[in-house]
Amino acid sequence: MSERGLTVMFAGIRFGRLILEPENIEAIERGEPFRVGMEERESRAAKNHFGWRHNNAFHPRGDDIARVLRGARNASPMDRDRHWLARMTRAWLICMDRLTEDAWLARELAAFAGESSYFSRVMEPLLERPEGTTVSLFELLPLLTPGRT
Repeated sequence: MSERGLTVMFAGIRFGRLILEPENIEAIERGEPFRVGMEERESRAAKNHFGWRHNNAFHPRGDDIARVLRGARNASPMDRDRHWLARMTRAWLICMDRLTEDAWLARELAAFAGESSYFSRVMEPLLERPEGTTVSLFELLPLLTPGRT
């Protein structure tokens, strides 16, 4: 899958609303693809425009996310955003892979990125989950978006 496809998928999960139809709920429970929607007033897709960016409510946000990531990756080696992205990416990988022996490194990387409280609140619980369990995005979403359930 392309980076753009992943960022659009993330935008749908982050900014969309779950469509509460029985078939959609069943798809989620089976771990299959599911549908999300966005209220028209929140959408940044433009009517009467052609092209990839405007044919889906989540494309503009996903495209913007991809642009920010590319900018951070391609920035000067001294760029603060590039350092933040590198540190937080490595810390997230440690947490998602449940590498408990490297928990100290993830904690330090998050601290260097200025994200100690975020690490404690969102990332560290992933390290502590029982072996063999997976993390549902629906479990993470309220933590990633304070005030949203």
